[in-house]
Amino acid sequence: MTTKSSGSPPLGAPARIPSLPGLGTTWYERGVRYWLRRVFGAVLWFAVLAFACCIALALYQSFRGDLPSGVRMVWDWAQVVVSCVALV
Repeated sequence: MTTKSSGSPPLGAPARIPSLPGLGTTWYERGVRYWLRRVFGAVLWFAVLAFACCIALALYQSFRGDLPSGVRMVWDWAQVVVSCVALV
């Protein structure tokens, strides 16, 4: 009779699938179609968020463009100060 001093499974036994946080071992049982759907969903959400950011920037630039030049400089410096405070 052999002893299991190395901790490895005996020959012919299926390998132990590692358990991932949040997924467990179900990630191994998923097929290619599942992962393609997940990737497509992530790309779609990225495109939606990029479009929303583009609209927000366009609205902000139109607002900033309507300001007089003196007020615009004060507005820009106020934005810099508020951004630095927000980083902290």
